[in-house]
Amino acid sequence: MIERFGHGGDIWTAAESFGLEADRILDYSSNINPFGPPEQLFSILKQALPQVLRYPDPTCRNLRKALASSLGSHIQPENILVGNGAAECLHLAVSALKPRIVGIICPSFSEYEAIAKQADCEIRMLFTTKEQQFLPDVEELCGFVQQVDMLFIGHPNNPTGNFLLRNELQKVAVACEQHNTYLCVDEAFLDFVNQTEEHSLVTDLHKLPHVLLFRSMTKMYAIAGLRLGYVIGQEQVIERLKAKQISWSVNHLAQVAGEFLLQQHDYVLRTQEYVAAQREKLLKSLEALPGVTTFRSETNYLLVHIDSTSSHLLQEEMAKRGILIRNCSMYPGLGEGYIRLAIKTQEENERMVSVFRESLQILLTRR
Repeated sequence: MIERFGHGGDIWTAAESFGLEADRILDYSSNINPFGPPEQLFSILKQALPQVLRYPDPTCRNLRKALASSLGSHIQPENILVGNGAAECLHLAVSALKPRIVGIICPSFSEYEAIAKQADCEIRMLFTTKEQQFLPDVEELCGFVQQVDMLFIGHPNNPTGNFLLRNELQKVAVACEQHNTYLCVDEAFLDFVNQTEEHSLVTDLHKLPHVLLFRSMTKMYAIAGLRLGYVIGQEQVIERLKAKQISWSVNHLAQVAGEFLLQQHDYVLRTQEYVAAQREKLLKSLEALPGVTTFRSETNYLLVHIDSTSSHLLQEEMAKRGILIRNCSMYPGLGEGYIRLAIKTQEENERMVSVFRESLQILLTRR
């Protein structure tokens, strides 16, 4: 099984499994900006290399100031904790706030369940359906809030790529405040959506002490190997998370990269436009394939269902041809036949669809 560590992007396991060179695998299981990092980043990091002989700033002062400035006057540096990827921040929330019962909307990012299990929390799941486009009913969700101490919600959700409207999310946040339930809103992919801040609760945080917003810089800026993310919330809650963070969690190069990347506004806009255009083209290409159902997404990946073969067999057949896709059959709330595909360049997408079609044909002849 390629997803032995519970995530996409594991090209090393795929290489071992199929006798491939890791660097030659076209990875559609990891949702990273198809443009790669902004061109100047490597020269910026090269200039910063001599400083690695010193310990990094343990509180990421400059980066938190830059983040606060980018988020508007309603957010101060004290409202932000920077982490070794958004995943560390999610772990810190559970570790610091100590929920007994964690609520998860299914399907969703597998890390939520893994974090809750590591902390010995009871887990309760709210299942959605394909008829709902895997989005929860808001009234049902507000009722679910009463059953849990902490609720994780992907905004946009992973692996579906869709999200609740802002006014719907506000209703859920109000319900969480009424019942002292912490609402952890995972916005790791929100910056792929045009007018990002219009969809976020970031301007409401001053009146929502139980809400935390988690963001990643690794997806939009294609720096997954550097690990950089942050969490935004009210100062007293952020202080509780900070007390659980290990010293020097965020290395110096990641901090330097973060400060530079926050200035790359044109790069972000160009990415949003390109991804949206390629997503539509890829949807049309996939929908033309026999037995394939696609789900509408607002971000840089697609959830797809194949009714003619298993997720694992298709993943295996495509991996033999150098393309790695995400098998989603083990996601609670999905099951057999579901896969996730990243959005890449037009040339790469055309190659992937060609291999997808070829692999499907091969598997169909074996039935």
